[in-house]
Amino acid sequence: MGTGQQTADGQPFGHPKGLYYLSFTEMWERFSFYGMSALLTLYMVKELLLPENASQVIGLAALRNMFEFRGPMSDIAFSAIVYGWYAGLVYFTPIVGGWVADRILGAKRTVMIGLLLMSAGHLAMSFYASFVFALLLLILGSGFLKGNISAQVGALYPPSDESRRSRGFTIFSTGICIGAAGGPLVTGLVAVLYGWRGGSAKLHSGIGGFSV
Repeated sequence: MGTGQQTADGQPFGHPKGLYYLSFTEMWERFSFYGMSALLTLYMVKELLLPENASQVIGLAALRNMFEFRGPMSDIAFSAIVYGWYAGLVYFTPIVGGWVADRILGAKRTVMIGLLLMSAGHLAMSFYASFVFALLLLILGSGFLKGNISAQVGALYPPSDESRRSRGFTIFSTGICIGAAGGPLVTGLVAVLYGWRGGSAKLHSGIGGFSV
């Protein structure tokens, strides 16, 4: 079956429509992660950890005490540790998300829950008080989404269609690259022009707009 006939049958450019939805979703997940990577440490040092703001953050003192078991640390050191744990857990929690998808909810529902959690996380990041909770939501959301969405891409194609599956993963990977490159550029620019909360709001509008 040629590409033109597949397009006529509702498969744009010879691939299932689901591939483009999944690629777009993963693009925003990578946009979220790398956008957060660009802003998180600077945001904490320049704004969140100022005494008048830090006092409003629920759970921040307990989190800091947990990391300062060997003695007090600077705001820069604390922010770097928080970022390190955030980045590490984003790559660890797909194990949890995969287990939930395989044993309880299935891949599609788990991915949708991941989208909702990430949208809620970026919304919560707009408020000082919910900063720690926002990080938790983002970590769990990425874990629910990240591993399962790749598995869904493979499931779009029959086992015998290895060539088209490979091209599909190329399109999917392109979305990842666009999100990874665009996240720091866009959120950094928005943060400079409109402030730290503007950068977080831009992340939320992207993920949340798609999930709706």
